Amino acid sequence: QYHCRMKAVVDTGSITDQLRQDRAELDAAVQRNMELEKEVARVNAEMAALKQQYAKAGTAEEKEKIQQETKVNEAEFESNQWVLKGLEQAKNGDREGALRSYRKAVELNPRNIAAYNAMGGVYGDLGEHSKAIECYQTILQSIDSSHVPSYNNIGVAYCDMEDYRQAISWIEKAISMDWSELGWDRKAQAYVNLGKSYQGVKDYPAALEQFRKAMEISPDNVIVYGGMGRCYYEMEEYRTAVKYLEKAISLHTKESVDYVNLGHSYNKLEDYPKAKEAFLKALKLDNENADAYDGLGTAYRNMGEKERAIDCYTKVIEFTKDKEKLFYAYLFRCTCNVSLQRTREALRDANKALEIKWDDGGSGDYQETRNSLMSLRDNLQRKLEG
Repeated sequence: QYHCRMKAVVDTGSITDQLRQDRAELDAAVQRNMELEKEVARVNAEMAALKQQYAKAGTAEEKEKIQQETKVNEAEFESNQWVLKGLEQAKNGDREGALRSYRKAVELNPRNIAAYNAMGGVYGDLGEHSKAIECYQTILQSIDSSHVPSYNNIGVAYCDMEDYRQAISWIEKAISMDWSELGWDRKAQAYVNLGKSYQGVKDYPAALEQFRKAMEISPDNVIVYGGMGRCYYEMEEYRTAVKYLEKAISLHTKESVDYVNLGHSYNKLEDYPKAKEAFLKALKLDNENADAYDGLGTAYRNMGEKERAIDCYTKVIEFTKDKEKLFYAYLFRCTCNVSLQRTREALRDANKALEIKWDDGGSGDYQETRNSLMSLRDNLQRKLEG
C-alpha cells in the first residue's frame, strides 16, 4: 500500500454557478419582443395620426409636409419589419443573419431601440459582451437616457465578463429606476442578476438579500431558490443549501444544474447515497455533464465503489476542458487504481495529472497536492522498477 498525503478534498467540483440557459434566453427574447411591441405601437399610432392630419390638411404645403413625415414613418415601419425578421432568425439559430437584419433596421431608423436591444442580446449570446455593451450604450447616449433595461443589460454583460463590480453598479442603477411600465417580474429578474453579481465577488450575505427581494416579487422563481442554495453552500451551511435546492427542483425538475448542486451539498454532508441519487438524476437530464460525473465519482469513491468511481472520473476527463477538474479527475482515478493495486494504471494517471498546471489564485492548495502526488508517483515508479 502506498499512502499519499493529500490536501483534504472531499469533492473537487465546487457548486455549479450556471445560468439556466433556456430560461435566460427566453427572458432575453421576451424583453426584445416587448421593446419591438412598443416600437410597432408607436409607429402605427403615428401613421394613424398622419392619415388624419392629411385628410384635414387645407393647403398643398401642409400636405407636402405630412407626406415627408409619412416617408419617415414608412422607413420606421420597414425598420421594424427587419427587427421581426432578425428575431425569427435568432430563434432559428441564425445569429449572423439576425445581426445583418438588425443592422439594416438601424440604417432605416437609427433610433430603433428594439433593434439595438435585440442586437445587444445576440452579441451577448455569442459571448461578444463588449459589443453588446456598445449597443446598450447607444440607446442610453443617443436615444433614451432613462431606458431601464439597458442599464440592467449592461450590468448583465459585465457579469458575464466577470467584472462583477461594474455589474453591481449598473444593475443597482437599473433597480433604482421606475419599473412600473416594465412589469414587476422583470424587476425580480434584475434582483436575481444583482444577486449573481454579488456571488461573483463572494459577498454571499449581500447576494442572499437580493434573492430574497426577488422572492418577494416572484415567490415561485426557480432561479432564486437555486441561487440561494448556492450561497448557503458557499457559506458551508449545507443543510440549508439542500432545503433551497430541493425547493428549486420541486418547481422545475428539468434542470440538471439543481440536481448537481444538490449532489455536491449531500457530498459535503457525507450522505453519499443521496448524493449518488441526485447526480444520477442530473445525468438523466444531461449525460455529458462533467460536474455530475465528478460529484458521482466522489460519492462512489467514499462509498468504497472504486471501479464505478474510476468510470466516473474517466467521463470527467472525456467531457471537461477545465484544468482543475482534469487534474483532480486524474488524481482520484490514480488513487482508486492504487486501492485496486493497479500500479501501472495509477502511475499513468499520476503522470497525466502532473502534466496539468493552472493558477489556483495563490491559495497554495494545488501546489501542496501536487507535491504529495509527486511523492506518490515516485513510489509507484520504484515499485514497477523493483
